[in-house]
Amino acid sequence: MKKTAALSVDIVVIGGGSAGLSAAFRAAEQGVRVCVVEYEKLGGECPNWACVPTKAMLKAASLYHTMRRDGARFGVRAKGLTLDVHALMKRKDAVVDVITGSGKRMRKALDEAGIEVVRGRATFTGKTTISVGERVIKAKSFIVATGSREYVPPIDGVDDVPVLTFRDAVSLKRLPESIVIIGGGPVGCEFATFFAKCGVRTTLMHIGPQLLSREDAELAGMAAERLRDVYVGLVPKCKVLSLRKSGKRVCVTYQSGTATRKTVMVDAVMLATGRRPNSDGLALEKAGATFDAEGHLRIDAALRVAPRVFAAGDVTGEWQFTHVAHHAGVLAADNAVRSLRHAPPKRMRLDVVPHVTFIDPELASVGMTAEEAVSAGCAIDIKRFPVGALGRAVVDGKREGMFKVILDQSSGKILGAHLLSDRAGEVIHEVALAMHLGARWDDVASMMHAYPTYSEVIPAAMG
Repeated sequence: MKKTAALSVDIVVIGGGSAGLSAAFRAAEQGVRVCVVEYEKLGGECPNWACVPTKAMLKAASLYHTMRRDGARFGVRAKGLTLDVHALMKRKDAVVDVITGSGKRMRKALDEAGIEVVRGRATFTGKTTISVGERVIKAKSFIVATGSREYVPPIDGVDDVPVLTFRDAVSLKRLPESIVIIGGGPVGCEFATFFAKCGVRTTLMHIGPQLLSREDAELAGMAAERLRDVYVGLVPKCKVLSLRKSGKRVCVTYQSGTATRKTVMVDAVMLATGRRPNSDGLALEKAGATFDAEGHLRIDAALRVAPRVFAAGDVTGEWQFTHVAHHAGVLAADNAVRSLRHAPPKRMRLDVVPHVTFIDPELASVGMTAEEAVSAGCAIDIKRFPVGALGRAVVDGKREGMFKVILDQSSGKILGAHLLSDRAGEVIHEVALAMHLGARWDDVASMMHAYPTYSEVIPAAMG
């Protein structure tokens, strides 16, 4: 067999997901020759299996749930209301197709930008070379953007039962009658919302005392109540001890705190126990990269992991969000190009990172919680306002929630903001922009806001 000729480029981007594609296009814009290595679908997990399909599924579930529970209150009644899972999934696939173009649109854009795509898995063979199957690729700089993978906890029997991951859950042909979801982070909470709103008996087991442990404790507690309100059973401080097959069902043995061990029989079990950087098999040590005691890449503020190697996205283990990956991909590309031109690197900023958990209502945050601000030695003021007092919330019948903003006592600058509300993911960006620009809280809150909108929560919290 004839051996494929070696390829030589300026920058190789390993991974064709959110971070990798952002990096590739950014680097190509600056006139360097770029190659992307990817073994799965272009676009990565967010548009194909995660963010996009789950939001399409949540939209359908919310519509069904609203019609069943609240339709009559609004004067809308429907007889024989049913959930057509096949049609739900068909629409989800159509949404994914519109956004991704089935991968063809992205491939065309890469071709038009002069970016070569090599299919396969990359392995470093030296500081300036990688191999992809039989092919050798040489580059002056590399950007590693290989994403992350599901973490499977060491539960007795986990390898012997058919547990679902989020990829499995977005591809179901039929819904189970009952499900246990293990993990109380954003993924677990969003899927618990989906299954419960579809009428599936749903239990969410999480290891800590607080659901959504990275969020403000007060609002996370309110979010837990809202999940219970849509019939999600919550089991905090829970250790899942074993999983056993029992016919077509699964027997889950667990212990909550110091309580007696219990078992529950369900049709399905889903793991939502977090993700780990996807760096296995890359042989990054051959490029000069090092790892900490937990196996995470050591990375500096310029996203450099070795003299010629940069990293971006979930593989870094930092803030595993698509928008962070996009931002980091651009910065990694800039720094890779700057290294070729012997220019000083830019630094990554992670002080203003808005993020949203798409439960009902949405929980959106940016910056520090009150606890984090106090731990950092800040003297703080806290402003609160109940969402239910807003005119728009009354009109929509969506009165659950709270807005909370954390201020530096001396300067009036915004340290963090947290909102549990319908459309919270949109509203939070006004506060994020203010933080990004270094604006004072009273400058933002004194601006006129349209009535009736959820954005009025900002001046309302001014008092």
